[in-house]
Amino acid sequence: MTPGELGQLPVPPYRLGHLAGAAVAVGVTLLLTRRRDLELRRVVVLLGVLVLGVWTGARLGNVVANPDHYRQAPAEILTLRFVRLSLTGGLLGGLIVAVPGSRWLGLPTWKLGDLTAVAGGLGLACVRGGCFARGCCFGTPTELPWAVVHPPGSPAWTAEVARDPYSVLVSAEVEMPALHPTQLYEAAGALVAAAVAWLLLRRSAPPGVPILAAGSVFLLLRWSVWSVRSGGPLPVLDPRMMVLLAALGLAILLVARRERATAP
Repeated sequence: MTPGELGQLPVPPYRLGHLAGAAVAVGVTLLLTRRRDLELRRVVVLLGVLVLGVWTGARLGNVVANPDHYRQAPAEILTLRFVRLSLTGGLLGGLIVAVPGSRWLGLPTWKLGDLTAVAGGLGLACVRGGCFARGCCFGTPTELPWAVVHPPGSPAWTAEVARDPYSVLVSAEVEMPALHPTQLYEAAGALVAAAVAWLLLRRSAPPGVPILAAGSVFLLLRWSVWSVRSGGPLPVLDPRMMVLLAALGLAILLVARRERATAP
């Protein structure tokens, strides 16, 4: 099925991808929670807070990345439509509410984080599938055999028209180049990160290790994908990535310190 065929689904694919991602992430977290004797009601409350944190962070992250757009349309900051959402901002928003929220509810932060690493990776793959169907977050031109051509009306098509508006004047059709399916690259990276977390859970890794390993894998893959994404490569000192990397580094140090303190 091509991006154009996916775009003809009854539910807009971008919205469907986000809704499916949230449902998968919440459902898998609850399933794993029941198998580890965590209090289900408290986990449900935390997941509700986490969803709000991710949504708010995703919106504000896009505001930071596109300030000129929101100066012209400030009301869009408060819109609940599934448009203009930042993945990096969503991850930061979830992180900001997850740690104090779990502590407030008396839940083991690291153990629950390990479960959400598996569930979040699966959910994120669904979200990126919606991005692929919509044609946003697209890549740069390539001649690789798995390159994709996005249909008219997609964000990729709109960007091509903006790059070469003369083509619209001389022809009713815009010749779209074949692009890297960067959305699918990131979906694959999310699945790999989820698999890493799951394998470490199965091997009874110390609490915190699965989520930190999964986060490291995904951030590395995401940074690599930006080299072939439109608008990339991601600047080495991109503030959003710097905050995520700083948080990841601090968490690794905390887990290492805890393991040294508890070592016989």
